[in-house]
Amino acid sequence: MIPPFKWIKEFLNEHQEWHALVIGWGDGVSCRRTDWLTINEIYGSEEKMRSELHYYKAGLGLGVLSLIAFVAVMACIFKGC
Repeated sequence: MIPPFKWIKEFLNEHQEWHALVIGWGDGVSCRRTDWLTINEIYGSEEKMRSELHYYKAGLGLGVLSLIAFVAVMACIFKGC
């Protein structure tokens, strides 16, 4: 039986996971695409980065939500909500 909350110890415990999350967030905020060939050269482990794709997608979603929140707050400030 898997102990409850075991996933907490494994959540973002490696630098590749953090980088994938941050790169995804940056892509979401900037509406750009990352050059994965360059990133794979930096890491030297394309296989490891591919296994962390879910962190990239989560970061991408957070980035898009951050952008939407930023635009909404700015619109509210300038409109005088």
